[in-house]
Amino acid sequence: MDVHEYTYDETTAQFGSAYMDVYDNAVLHVNQVLDAMMRVLYRDGYLANTLFIVASDHGEAFGERNSEGHARNVFPEVTEVPLVFGFPFRLAKPAVVTQRTANVDLWPTVFDLLGFRRSREPTGSRACPRSSPPCAASRARRRGDRDRTPRPDLGAAREDALPNVSVSEGGLHYVVFRNAKGEAVHEEIYDRKHDPLENRLEAEPEAAAKFRTQVDSYLASGPPWKSDAHHLEMDEMQLNQLRALGYAVPGR
Repeated sequence: MDVHEYTYDETTAQFGSAYMDVYDNAVLHVNQVLDAMMRVLYRDGYLANTLFIVASDHGEAFGERNSEGHARNVFPEVTEVPLVFGFPFRLAKPAVVTQRTANVDLWPTVFDLLGFRRSREPTGSRACPRSSPPCAASRARRRGDRDRTPRPDLGAAREDALPNVSVSEGGLHYVVFRNAKGEAVHEEIYDRKHDPLENRLEAEPEAAAKFRTQVDSYLASGPPWKSDAHHLEMDEMQLNQLRALGYAVPGR
């Protein structure tokens, strides 16, 4: 929560007082905490057998498209997150995975890297070979290219939701804001590589039509979990923590 809350102290207040500066102060604070943890692991002899992973649940906007923070839209600055594996050994050559993946792949990928046998594979997935270092890339290809997978945003499962959905395919990123009736009230298309800030909706009519069809299919498919899913009871403190992260809590 330190980065969420923009937590820092006197030693990490190094970047000024502007909005992005305060966030950088918090990142430096977290870096120092991680550094202290790594030094303990090294001192006690655990680091040589530790797989270190840096991941995130979402990004953060700092004024791009006149937006700040997160949990308000699904533009790339919010949906793109880091995923870094620090192995306790040196790879023969650096492995950079360029295929798009999702956080749902994180634990299956870790299990495959560590050689753990899983009793139940997620729907549509297959274990990737343990001999393949960029395991996430293999998994993304085998599960169907995630570049064609719509991404939901805020409360899409609620009956009164105003769905905000994005789809990335090839070099294009499509974002649509819809009303409670499912009608598009705002659409944008960006060229992710060449001009990630200019709306190219009018210049890409065929791509827009295809993206709309994909979003229609996604919204009509319903939630991915089964009706017999386990229900977890949460107290008010836990619910408030979810709200602080930007999650909608149905019925509350």
